[in-house]
Amino acid sequence: MNDRMLMGERGINGAASNAVMGVVVGVTMVLGVSAVIRAAATAAGAPLPDERFLLVAAAGVTGVLAVPVARGARQGRKRGG
Repeated sequence: MNDRMLMGERGINGAASNAVMGVVVGVTMVLGVSAVIRAAATAAGAPLPDERFLLVAAAGVTGVLAVPVARGARQGRKRGG
């Protein structure tokens, strides 16, 4: 929560910490989405997908979900909040 009104200028996360946190969230999302895909395949009785396909699909879903989050963050910065 990078709200300058609440935290002041010294309490705001820097670009480096935001980048590291973005990587952590991205990796977590890829792992979670791949687990959901595996669980769905198992529940449906389908064979487990190839690991490369699983990685690409999970990364794609994560990227699609990241777009509205990035837009919201950018709009929040423009408003100063």
